[in-house]
Amino acid sequence: MTERQHTKVPIRLMWILLLAFSLRVGFSLVVFPSLVKHRGEELGWSENGRLLLDPYETIARNVIAGNGYIDESGRYNYERLPLYTYFLVAVIHGLGNRSWALPVVHGILETASCLLIFLIAIQIHGRERPALWAAILYAVYFKMIAMVPRPFTEPLTVFLLLFFLYLYHRDSGQPSMGFFTGILLGMITLIKPVILLFPLIYVAARKLDKKKTHPGNLLFFVLGFALIVAPIILHNQMRTGKIFLASGGGKMLYMGTVIEYGRDFRQNEQKLMGDIGREFPFQYDIEVDNHLRELALKNILQDPLAYLARIGARILYFWAYPDFSTPLMAGKTLLVVIFNAVLLVLAVVGFYLARGQRFRIAMILAFFFYLYGIHAVIYAYSRYSLPLFPILFIFSAFTVSRWRDQRCRAVAGSG
Repeated sequence: MTERQHTKVPIRLMWILLLAFSLRVGFSLVVFPSLVKHRGEELGWSENGRLLLDPYETIARNVIAGNGYIDESGRYNYERLPLYTYFLVAVIHGLGNRSWALPVVHGILETASCLLIFLIAIQIHGRERPALWAAILYAVYFKMIAMVPRPFTEPLTVFLLLFFLYLYHRDSGQPSMGFFTGILLGMITLIKPVILLFPLIYVAARKLDKKKTHPGNLLFFVLGFALIVAPIILHNQMRTGKIFLASGGGKMLYMGTVIEYGRDFRQNEQKLMGDIGREFPFQYDIEVDNHLRELALKNILQDPLAYLARIGARILYFWAYPDFSTPLMAGKTLLVVIFNAVLLVLAVVGFYLARGQRFRIAMILAFFFYLYGIHAVIYAYSRYSLPLFPILFIFSAFTVSRWRDQRCRAVAGSG
């Protein structure tokens, strides 16, 4: 790359980051209010003309009002872990209850994620062009843009995940870096409790890594992770007498054993959640969640083949949320399916092309298959796949860039 071309990279990256921020804030402040007004109920965002409150927002407002960490039922909510809730509390306290506050903060996080995608792609591929392509793909990715206006956890989750992966690849094996990566993984776990077992994979990957690791690195990693996660487990034990991080796993597993997959999946899911809410009104309580887990295990033992068939369905449903209830939702479903199918094919090719760098991509692939596999076993919902799209963009961009280089060489050779 010439000096002139190298100088253009920071300028192009700046424009990509500006595009990412502008699309997200512009959608939140201009397009989203119009969609809520005219199509909100059809999209499942509003009811009787009012935007539906997210449970995190409800809990955050109760915390601010001094009512404690309670949801709409008036009871302590053990399913929603506190990191994102207190993130919302900080946004409201710092910027007030303004319609632009959360979209702007989410937009900043998303822009930082776009930058991290570029930096991680550089770490893996060592080239700036595929890194720019990966950043562009994320900048215009419509599903993450749609996460910005509302109190959804994905912008913070994706940022923390990418920061964790970036630091992992910069980790020289010293104890201090292990401590920081442990803290970051702990913070991700306080948003997505399914990550709780991932440190075991991290430790195994560290042991297999060819580069020398300081003996204290893994110890400080464990200390950093425990520093974040252990207080919540201790708090729950003091309140309930039981040792657990979060409730909700039993409910998800139960739903995964009885849900019917098909064209009307969304309607089946909403009906099932309504039935659970009526039969188990305090489903966020650990006792009720444990009961639902027992029912789920009983269902699995009674008909293991049906459960295996549902796992097979979830391998596909993890990437798409089929909804053909209206022409708008049918079009949206078709668009998402086509986009995700093309992206997955490009990413698989990218994984193959990068196979020679297995120690550079090991942690990324480990996280990818861990999250994919655990949701396939328990419950699949397309929103759960969003943290994995930056990984798909990084490797898809590598494929596109390689094909473009080969095409340019072929054209130059024929000339």
